[in-house]
Amino acid sequence: MVNSEPLVPLGLAVVALSLGLIVIPYLRGKSDAITAWNLLLLGGAIFVGVGCLEVAYGVFHWPELQWFQPTKHDVEKFVLGTLVFYATLLFTYYVLKWPRRLVAPFFNKWPQQSTNWDFFLLAFCLGLTVLTFLFNGVPILNSIFFNISHKAAVFSTVVSFSYWYRNRVNVAALSLFLGVFGYALLFAMVTFVGRRLLLSVAVAPLIAMYWLKWRYRSPKSNLVWLGLAAFLVFGVAAFYSTIRHASYTTATHERTFSSMVQEIKGTNLNKAIEVVSRDWLHYLSQYTVHYSLLTIHLVDNGQAEVEPLNTLAFLATYPIPRIVFPAKPAPFSARIVTDVLKLPYITNWGLGIVGHGYHEGGIFVIILYAVLLVIIVRLLDDAMARQPSNVYLIAVLCAASPHFISLIRGDPSNMTAEILEALFFVWGLSLVGRFFVGTSPQTNSSLQPGDVRSQHGSQVLHLQR
Repeated sequence: MVNSEPLVPLGLAVVALSLGLIVIPYLRGKSDAITAWNLLLLGGAIFVGVGCLEVAYGVFHWPELQWFQPTKHDVEKFVLGTLVFYATLLFTYYVLKWPRRLVAPFFNKWPQQSTNWDFFLLAFCLGLTVLTFLFNGVPILNSIFFNISHKAAVFSTVVSFSYWYRNRVNVAALSLFLGVFGYALLFAMVTFVGRRLLLSVAVAPLIAMYWLKWRYRSPKSNLVWLGLAAFLVFGVAAFYSTIRHASYTTATHERTFSSMVQEIKGTNLNKAIEVVSRDWLHYLSQYTVHYSLLTIHLVDNGQAEVEPLNTLAFLATYPIPRIVFPAKPAPFSARIVTDVLKLPYITNWGLGIVGHGYHEGGIFVIILYAVLLVIIVRLLDDAMARQPSNVYLIAVLCAASPHFISLIRGDPSNMTAEILEALFFVWGLSLVGRFFVGTSPQTNSSLQPGDVRSQHGSQVLHLQR
């Protein structure tokens, strides 16, 4: 695209900075590898870093939008917004202390570990996945169980994996995990067209293995395992991309378990490679920076109205069913397609954190959202550092992992809602568990929030300050 020259060094800088902040502290023993913070940084490298390169070197395939070429002012405002966002994000995370003090009192009390309670949790979560089919089409209940069942599918995978990990010589435990894992993978593909739910389930055993075992090895010895895990996740996403819009029965036009199995049998490695290779820049960044620039352009031209803090308004009213409150705020990522551009598509676009922030008020909103992202990250990461083997927190990280990656892409209202749903779901389970089996006496009081005790030697690792 024209006027995209400044985006090339910006994109390369974002990629280098993000990957450096992930890899260097981990290799130096100063942080964990798989954390909400690192996932957020990874998402920035993909959707902002690679996204800038996509604008400069890629192809914008929308036939209805070939008229759009960013002006110099559009690009300058995007660059400024990106620099302000990252400066605020890094300063809040590494320098400010109050976000850590703010989140320290949360997620410290959990049920005692019990095999009977684990089996109850497993049965309960699997039951929730069944209820989503029973209440399909029922107003209000349909949405409630649709959202809850997604977290339940991930949680059941983590619980069954944890049970097998504690009984690794038990063939029945392994069979239980494999059965639950296979069902959860198919459930994710049947109930959700997007990749995020499937990836949440697919990464669950890998993330659980890291927090239960791999994190206690030296960082260098983990590089191969972490690399293989990343390659596996990328492969799952690529294979699913070949069938994500398929698998509808002729009679009902609905996804079924059997139709998905047939689609899986029909795909192959060549199809997956073709999906990625035909436009790898777009496969990774998905027009995120294109959409940010387009949003800036539409707002400046008066084609899109500024909606102050629309994301926060959406989150504040999120628990209220739209059938009860039809006028409640809606994400701009869908309305820009139908209401502003008048395109004949039902879809959501990731407008990027800069695009959303610009639409919702400008630089000061971008600063506010950067601070809020750090608080959300700290809420989970600091709790996990205090309780690294906590199955509940591991399940939250698994369920939220694709959403942390996608937060900077957007829509931030939907991604934040998914993360908060996972936190509230597990918090509710913990309240019930503590009522029936009591509160675990393990408080990890010897570790301060953010510290990670390594079992290879007596070294104490400190999470990034």
